[in-house]
Amino acid sequence: MNINKLILDQTFKNYKELCSILEMPIKGGKGKQIQLNELSRYCVLIKQGQKITVADIFAESLEKIDLRSEGNRSKYVEHIQCQILHTLSKTKGYKYTITKNNLFESLGMVNKMYLDKALVLKLLPKKDNRFTKFNINHLYLRTNDRFTKILFDSLNNLKRRCLIDYNELYIMVRIDEEGKEHHLKATELEKNFNN
Repeated sequence: MNINKLILDQTFKNYKELCSILEMPIKGGKGKQIQLNELSRYCVLIKQGQKITVADIFAESLEKIDLRSEGNRSKYVEHIQCQILHTLSKTKGYKYTITKNNLFESLGMVNKMYLDKALVLKLLPKKDNRFTKFNINHLYLRTNDRFTKILFDSLNNLKRRCLIDYNELYIMVRIDEEGKEHHLKATELEKNFNN
């Protein structure tokens, strides 16, 4: 790539001409997108139909950011990491034991209403009949998967950077003959059954 051949306000009739002038290979699909993203570190290109115009040329190239080295860099993961560290900084001994759903709430990912699924299943269809039990259950499955991924991406990122250490603990709820719940640590067999 020969960036020195770029001139401010220069217009190319198409991508192929841009590649020819800058001595870049002509690519297609994702390769083309990666190539244009790399080029955006050096200049601002404006595309109008097939034409490409050089709107600005940077005196120094922008730093290349490799998102793979830092793990998931989404704004949610960064926010949750800050929230986790802030929460831990306020606890005695910097230790915290909490259920996953309550952690979702304490980190601001959900509110109390979301955690009471039975109430949501009761109230939401009354408010709008387009919300069926199936739709609500489907929403909970999708959001739980997404929230769990964001949470564990955040925890693993912090652990990888040696800022925290965490352990998952599986709890089984056993109901006795009188209907009373007993919360006990899951055995290895029960953990494997759960997965």
